[in-house]
Amino acid sequence: MSETEHRTRRRLWRVLGPVSLILTGVGWLAIGLVWGSRVVHRPRAVAHATPIRYATVSTGAGANGTYAVLPRRHVTRSGGSTLNPTTGHSYGVIDAPTWNAGQEMAARTGGRLVTIDDAAEQAWLVSTFGGGEKFWIGLTDVDHEGSWEWTNGQRPSYTNWAGGEPNDQHRRGENFAVMNWGHLGTWNDLNPEDAPAFGVVAAIVEWEPRAARATETIRVYSSPRATAPTHGSGRR
Repeated sequence: MSETEHRTRRRLWRVLGPVSLILTGVGWLAIGLVWGSRVVHRPRAVAHATPIRYATVSTGAGANGTYAVLPRRHVTRSGGSTLNPTTGHSYGVIDAPTWNAGQEMAARTGGRLVTIDDAAEQAWLVSTFGGGEKFWIGLTDVDHEGSWEWTNGQRPSYTNWAGGEPNDQHRRGENFAVMNWGHLGTWNDLNPEDAPAFGVVAAIVEWEPRAARATETIRVYSSPRATAPTHGSGRR
């Protein structure tokens, strides 16, 4: 190789060498990006607290109240009962394809379908048993259409009906109340025939303290249009 050719090659290398190194680096970077995009990154499981939701409950003729609640997604039927320290009563969920079935089963255990006396109790129920599943509650107008009463025989001083409810829309009437209709905690009147279509298969039961439970009268409705409900003792 002549000296002239050698000098020419050295000049070319000085120009092309850095370019070659840059191109090589870019190539490896591209390969790394492509490979990285194919790797599935599985983030480490981190326990996050369920975000607090707010259930705005209507108190009917009274004042409105907003309560911070932490609703559960779903309630297992084997979870036993939960004590509400404010009311002093215990509550639990049972399988109940109809309102009557739920009330009869509750009576056999010394309880009754839940009576909701105020907005605080309503918010506690949503916090404890969740807002994603519909539950039968102990409110009915089966004796007298439009005259709603709880299973303990009391007229409601607090209501939380969903908008436009109760409307008694079913051809055979809607005489039994359901909770969590459309919004957290809100109520709807329902006919048992419609319950399966709307996924109503459970009820919330309320138990008085044992001393009071021994003398409490439990109202059991034997038919959808019972006019003379039978009474049973609350003993267990």
